[in-house]
Amino acid sequence: MHGYASPWLTFWDNTKPEEGLFGLTFGGGLFVGDGNGEMFMDAQDIPHGEFAMMFGFDYWKRQSTGLDFHVSLTSNFQQYHFHYDINNRTYDGLYRYLYLQVPATMEIPIPNYPYLSARAGIVLSTENIFGARRGDLIGFNYNTNISAKFWVYPEALIGISFLEEKTESFHVKGFVQYIFDPFRNLTQQTSLDYVSGTLTHSGRVSSGRIIIGLSVYPMWKRKVSVGKDKSINCPKF
Repeated sequence: MHGYASPWLTFWDNTKPEEGLFGLTFGGGLFVGDGNGEMFMDAQDIPHGEFAMMFGFDYWKRQSTGLDFHVSLTSNFQQYHFHYDINNRTYDGLYRYLYLQVPATMEIPIPNYPYLSARAGIVLSTENIFGARRGDLIGFNYNTNISAKFWVYPEALIGISFLEEKTESFHVKGFVQYIFDPFRNLTQQTSLDYVSGTLTHSGRVSSGRIIIGLSVYPMWKRKVSVGKDKSINCPKF
């Protein structure tokens, strides 16, 4: 029989982008190409966007060439509204759009501008998890729905990474990006019920939105000891 002392074995580090970093990503933004939300007064109008926000996880890997690659999993929420004016009062109804995204992006450094990179990528997005929404106003009921019409569909992403900082505890990256479907828009369906009848409206909603976000990668170095200060016996044949 013989033995040896096993050293510390590092099996998961989160310290260097060259070795891969896991972190959190979050942000908010606004829409491009939304309307005024007065569809029942103007048949050509579309819902008005209020805000967009996202939160999720990101994996960042830096190549020896200086290129950065990111793969994320995020949950995203977007809110819109419509207006309806009657009897000198304005009624607002909400559209709510919750979906998941898996963006895969590449960042290319811009020469002579430290920590400034161009980013581009492909995003897989899901259908609206909420589905149709039913709401109640004073004397009115309404139904709203914004849909992608597909369970999963691709989108494009372009933007700029404008910040990269490192402390003793974490890495931070900031970015602004434009996400859109180059082939089609979202669809919306709206109905408003009141004592005199039902008003309906349907049409397209632009899928474009600008997101300003931040990714934070906490640094840790986890180690395990296998058989430290003990002998590992091997059978002798």
